[in-house]
Amino acid sequence: MTPATPDTLRCPACGFRIFNRRYPMCESCKLPLPPELVYSREQILAMQTQEALEAKARANAKRKRDGANSGDGGDIDFGSIGSDSSCGDGGGGGCGGGD
Repeated sequence: MTPATPDTLRCPACGFRIFNRRYPMCESCKLPLPPELVYSREQILAMQTQEALEAKARANAKRKRDGANSGDGGDIDFGSIGSDSSCGDGGGGGCGGGD
């Protein structure tokens, strides 16, 4: 017997391709899938634990990366600070420099 691969996992009742082995029912005909086609509770828990660890590692890496950029202005645009669109257009007051 050949090992089950994502391309070969199909509902035995209707032949619909199984996309989510965490869900115990066929997403098409709604019949229960055989246990050998569905992840066990232990497998799901192990995957959730691994996913949580990976998410935490990504968050830590992002925090370190963002922390390394602090103090250099990062993505703040200082080009518009101090500019006044009413400067010189008769908006009353001018742009500083004694009128």
